Amino acid sequence: MLPSRPDTAPLPPREEFHPSCRAQVAAVTAVAATYLFFLIFAQFGFLKTAHAVLGKEGAWLQPLLAVMAGCGMATSLGVARVFDELRGRALLLTGYGLSGVAAGLALLANSPTGLFVCAALTGAGTGIITVALAAMLRREVGGEKLGRGI
Repeated sequence: MLPSRPDTAPLPPREEFHPSCRAQVAAVTAVAATYLFFLIFAQFGFLKTAHAVLGKEGAWLQPLLAVMAGCGMATSLGVARVFDELRGRALLLTGYGLSGVAAGLALLANSPTGLFVCAALTGAGTGIITVALAAMLRREVGGEKLGRGI
């Protein structure tokens, strides 16, 4: 018989975390807003606007998506580097603010430059939100309610 290893010892019972209804609603709303922004605006609305402004040739699509992806990855890495509990909400608000500005500017964009600015802001906002939100969800709703929140 092999000796018992310390890492296989039973885990101590954990305290049950009961998040408030307000915290659960806030978490679900934040996740839903993120999905709606990214899926509905960034992947459909913004690209339809870009198509209307830049035409049907499609040569603009790859550079526009590259700017969006590059800004999203850069801000994701930045948030991962600076995130802590004290900065979490401010980072989320910054991400949602950038996303709102991107959506508003997309309504006014009538040139390639304007669309590339919107793409950069969309990527940056989405990158900030996704990393900050993922880092905060467990703390806000607990592990047992995490699936419901997502």
